Amino acid sequence: MQRKTVSDPGFDETVKKLTPEKITETINYVLEKEAAARLKAYVETCIHCGLCNEACHFYVSYDRDPSYAPVAKVRQTIWDMMKKKGNVDARH
Repeated sequence: MQRKTVSDPGFDETVKKLTPEKITETINYVLEKEAAARLKAYVETCIHCGLCNEACHFYVSYDRDPSYAPVAKVRQTIWDMMKKKGNVDARH
């Protein structure tokens, strides 16, 4: 299934203004303070079993494409940000 890119001019222009330092600062604030306990519990307790897939509307809506499974979405976002200690760019 081909993914459709959705354009949001306001978001796209705002992202262009972000500096690498601001991205890192914001991600680390969320990962270390704002949602730290919840994210840590989720990341450390997930055993990648896939039992939550059927409860995920993204997974079901995209014909059960594994890249939309909850664990895949976490790997593509939170785990990568944690591993890189917030040093990601606006595209990733």
